[in-house]
Amino acid sequence: MKSIFSLATCANLEVLVGIASIIVGALLIIAPGTAVFSAYNATIAGAFWGGEVLSDSALRMNHWLLATCGAGVVGWGIAWAAIAHIPFRAGERWSWLCLSVSLGIWVSLDLVIALWFGVAGEVMFVLAALFVGALPLLLATPHFQKNS
Repeated sequence: MKSIFSLATCANLEVLVGIASIIVGALLIIAPGTAVFSAYNATIAGAFWGGEVLSDSALRMNHWLLATCGAGVVGWGIAWAAIAHIPFRAGERWSWLCLSVSLGIWVSLDLVIALWFGVAGEVMFVLAALFVGALPLLLATPHFQKNS
């Protein structure tokens, strides 16, 4: 089966996924208590404190938790973009597998945890990230098959 998109196009889309992850991670570090995350924070407040607004101390703890997660997201975004830009673009099969498996494991674990704790904002975020990250991987699949 032949892909309707070139490998370079799929790689560029995955580099954009990595860059978007870096931006989201940076925002989690510097702006988790701002309007950018107000809807998301409301789902956290509802799941853990039974309200729509976090108290000052809960907001401070939430900032710390989201900032530490953001640091990991920045690191993951850099690795994702680098893998997409160099070995993925070159058609190295391990890179497609690496991105696919890492996305699948992250999404699976994060969804289970978000559903377990009832954080709807995280469920929506993870599903959106899954779509954005997986679509270029699916479009690139033919380029990484042995018989293509």
